[in-house]
Amino acid sequence: MLDTTFANASQVRQSYPVADVEVSVKAPAPVAAILSQTLSRTGVHQRHSNAATEITIERDHHDHWRIHGNNPGSERLVAVGKPAVEVAGAVVSTMIADATSYSSMRLLRATVISQNDRALALLGDDWDATMLLASHLHARAWNVVSGIYSFVDEGTLRVEPFHKLLFATSGSLWRLPLAYRRAVEASPWYVRDGGELGFYAVDPEVAYGRGSWCSSASLAAAVIIDGRGIQRDVQSAPTSILDGLGKIADRSDIRCGRLAFGDPHFSADAIERWFAQSA
Repeated sequence: MLDTTFANASQVRQSYPVADVEVSVKAPAPVAAILSQTLSRTGVHQRHSNAATEITIERDHHDHWRIHGNNPGSERLVAVGKPAVEVAGAVVSTMIADATSYSSMRLLRATVISQNDRALALLGDDWDATMLLASHLHARAWNVVSGIYSFVDEGTLRVEPFHKLLFATSGSLWRLPLAYRRAVEASPWYVRDGGELGFYAVDPEVAYGRGSWCSSASLAAAVIIDGRGIQRDVQSAPTSILDGLGKIADRSDIRCGRLAFGDPHFSADAIERWFAQSA
């Protein structure tokens, strides 16, 4: 039986660049191994680090893994016995929260893709929809900037990615582009609550080869994926969808839109038409 308590696991220290912050992580070996898989692309485009922080994982007296860094607000709790991949996911959340408090850039929680050095942020909480839409645009020769997290320079609007590999569920496989089936097959997986499979290290490069990832791009537009439905065109949206990004939300040169996600082919068509008009 798989030991999810990590009772006899050794501690492994790793270091990852997150924007302009160097984050050191000390974690049980099974969790560290998953971080090595999911963050295998993060060191490819490493920036100069202006600060450093450390993430540690400790078991408390209430049978929780306490994951914390230097920023008290970054702490996460995961019940002992949960799969290592869920503990690793909480570690990544803590890494991002801790780095955000030290970084000179703004955190952008979105799936970001780019075309000709122009970045498009896909916002919203429906991560299945944003991942599906990004994969179909990638199939149309767009580049992947980031799957969930990236950072934006307020002055230059350059998007600096955090190259965490993508996540897909078994329920969404039939809607992915065919080339992405190879990337899913190459990804490790686990059984989620409810019995669905979660593939947690889907690499776009396995689908479409070298050059799939983008090292940086200039933020040009943002679309919030607002529910599901049949909508053939992107509707205009206020810049308030960028709230939380400081001065970036006041920029008039970032086009903002809203789209109800439906068939990924139709939604990708709508995005491409709308994005071309903002060039």
